[in-house]
Amino acid sequence: MSDWEKEQAEMEEYRKKTNRRLIILFSVFALIVVIILIASSSNNHTYKSSNSTSYGSSHTGKTYSSYSSGTKSSGNSTTSFTNKYGTRTTKCAHKGCNNYIASSGDTNCCTVHSNKCLNCGKYIDEDAMYCMDCLTDYFSGKK
Repeated sequence: MSDWEKEQAEMEEYRKKTNRRLIILFSVFALIVVIILIASSSNNHTYKSSNSTSYGSSHTGKTYSSYSSGTKSSGNSTTSFTNKYGTRTTKCAHKGCNNYIASSGDTNCCTVHSNKCLNCGKYIDEDAMYCMDCLTDYFSGKK
């Protein structure tokens, strides 16, 4: 076998090893992506209201069947509760927080652990910038 043939055989072996390494690397990357997607899609929060009724949410816009809208009078002032993610007595989803959820908006957290929509000012999840109503209006051409 000539030197040229030996060099070609070595190069071919090197290419095979490199291809195997790339296949392993991409497989690991794909596995990590799948794990992240599964973990984020099953990111459920469970919390209880003060009357011990359990509620669960996956932060995907699902609303509770116990959604209670309307107004509550206390003395001379009236407060409106329009939050779709619980009732007046639903506790904040943050671990260790005993505050009630915000009375309006699209969040299952209290006002301390919520953000406000940059467009309309409704309470939203702390990692969001706009509420779903404003996003929907924007992308449907209403605003």
